[in-house]
Amino acid sequence: MGLWINKRTEGSGSSKKICWDVEITKGDSGYITVALTDLQEQDLELREEDTVRCQVRSKQGTLLIDSTAKKLAGGYVLWHLTPEETKDLEPGEYLWDMQLELPDSNDIFTFIPTSDFVISAEQTKRRCACEQ
Repeated sequence: MGLWINKRTEGSGSSKKICWDVEITKGDSGYITVALTDLQEQDLELREEDTVRCQVRSKQGTLLIDSTAKKLAGGYVLWHLTPEETKDLEPGEYLWDMQLELPDSNDIFTFIPTSDFVISAEQTKRRCACEQ
């Protein structure tokens, strides 16, 4: 599978944040599932009108991927990265985040802070030398 996720902590004390670095092979599919909880670690049920937005940007801030995650039962969200979203991007380092948008209050909560998003080069399929 061409998707890897690495949990990384930055800072300390009150400025501590947890980053979720992603690496995906250019042109591959990827599925990222996240459980949303409140401060008491209870599942956060999303309403129909709530939106979870997933964005990938260049290091200069250009928006490259803008997707909406699917809301699942139990406070889970699923971001399905399609091959079309990464096939035209150059292998390299980008940035991503995930946020919850509440339209009735115009609130936005970024629950996956800006983290690394790496697109690796496509892999060539070939037979193992031991099979030849």
